[in-house]
Amino acid sequence: MEAPRPAPQIIQIPTPDAHLVFRWPRLLALWTLILLPLVLVAVLGRVPPVWALIGLLAALNAASTGLVYRDVQRRRRARDAFLAAHPGLDRAPLTLDAAARWRPSAAWPKWLPASLAATGYEPPPTGRIVCLGELDPPEVGERRFEPYVVTATEILGRRLWLILLLPILLGLWWGGRRGLVPFRFDLAGFTYPLMIAIAALVTWLWTGFVRPTYLRLAPGIVQVMRYRLGWGRPTIRSYRMEAGTLVVVRRVQRRPVFFLERGGLRDTINLNAARRAADIEEHLWWALLSTAPIPRLSEDELVE
Repeated sequence: MEAPRPAPQIIQIPTPDAHLVFRWPRLLALWTLILLPLVLVAVLGRVPPVWALIGLLAALNAASTGLVYRDVQRRRRARDAFLAAHPGLDRAPLTLDAAARWRPSAAWPKWLPASLAATGYEPPPTGRIVCLGELDPPEVGERRFEPYVVTATEILGRRLWLILLLPILLGLWWGGRRGLVPFRFDLAGFTYPLMIAIAALVTWLWTGFVRPTYLRLAPGIVQVMRYRLGWGRPTIRSYRMEAGTLVVVRRVQRRPVFFLERGGLRDTINLNAARRAADIEEHLWWALLSTAPIPRLSEDELVE
């Protein structure tokens, strides 16, 4: 039996305190101000009274402000508990440097390499995992498991339900023109939901049929496989947890988002909409953290 590999280097950077301050949800309020009148006009067939419009806007903005405030307080409590479990982490040089560069975005953190270099972090002889925010990786050890494949449909998951918006909206519009529904339905008032449904349809066609993307997870390796037109040999991008591999994990919504980088290649794995997300996330952590030997993975079984 082969000897276990060294564990990857794990770096934790908590959310800066400045990014856990309540701010009035201006963007949400702006969308409400723009969309609500259009929706009401589309449903009612006329412009509602000004007093009713102002009342609805005030109620919706008060509700959204309350939700944002509660979310900020919840995140602050989570940060306090995280720092209590990791004494001194909030005063670490990397934490202080990252606080000045931090961007609250779900995209790849471009500022991270500069922050690591500025605080003296040299490339380790193993893979490196950086957890942004209040994340504690699980204890995995020398876990061995069979290669685990995640299909394109599983990755899309709940996004497929958004496609149903398209026939529903078109059906209401057609029914309104034919007098089959008791109100006149104008698609112009539902431009935003219509765009979401069309985007979901395009994503489904591209990711599910034109360039289906699969994941294959095994101890010490994550592979992103893309097929051309759904058949033949896939293009495989392998991220072995060895020197030169950087994995950034950041919680976005309910699930962590995994950013993978190795040898100029980059991929993002977002499981927030995936089916069986908890099971996939567990196997993904196993693949990243397991110290078991990396198995040889055959490409022949991937040919469809």
